[in-house]
Amino acid sequence: MHIDKKGQATIFVVLGIVVLVVVIFTLMLFKYNIGRETFQLDVSDIKNAVESCNKGIAKDSLVLLGAQSGRYKNFFRPIEQENEVLGAVYVSHFAYGGDVSEFTLDDVEAEINEYYGEKMPECLNYFDDFKNAGFEIEENGMNVNVEFLDDATRFILDYEIIVSKDGKKGIAKEYIPAEIPYRFKKVFDISVESAEMHADTGKIPISYIYGNGLELYNYDVKNSVVYRLIDQKNDGERRYVFYFAAS
Repeated sequence: MHIDKKGQATIFVVLGIVVLVVVIFTLMLFKYNIGRETFQLDVSDIKNAVESCNKGIAKDSLVLLGAQSGRYKNFFRPIEQENEVLGAVYVSHFAYGGDVSEFTLDDVEAEINEYYGEKMPECLNYFDDFKNAGFEIEENGMNVNVEFLDDATRFILDYEIIVSKDGKKGIAKEYIPAEIPYRFKKVFDISVESAEMHADTGKIPISYIYGNGLELYNYDVKNSVVYRLIDQKNDGERRYVFYFAAS
């Protein structure tokens, strides 16, 4: 079979075009995949930042709420004090005038959520670094489910963040819970029971406190007594201290 030079040239042109198209398509696909992988890494960076903030805020919330009788802002007949680390804090009464205030772990969880609502955006710098890099950030609410365990306190964050850039979209959610080795539930429950004893008898039996593995200190502030409970089991630095007042 004889093919003239003109026909051969046509075949080479066609083959050249096919090869060029394949090369261009391959480069475009490679570039798309690289961009997609880079974008997913950016979404992962946001998720990692949230998890880091969750752990830090969880610790800070327990320290602050411990110094303020489990409360963030909703105090009950507070006594203002100066904390060498936190500054001004407000110790609420658990017992006042013979009555015990109604305050539960569900209320503590609500206080923690209020704390998170203010501190999480601050910790993430309001996503300014990502927004300045061209990302669009959409937040679908935030809630913290606090599990008060026997030997720890676990913070499970429900916080969906939709991230968009250049037509690509990703979602950050399902974070690793922050688990803090502090028996907040135990200390809180004993504080409530101690306040009930104080309301009935005007004092708290030391044997009851030490029998539960805690330490107790107290001092008078005008007509009230401020109690300070310390759980030394897993807090060698004595950071996790719980205060409450009774009168």
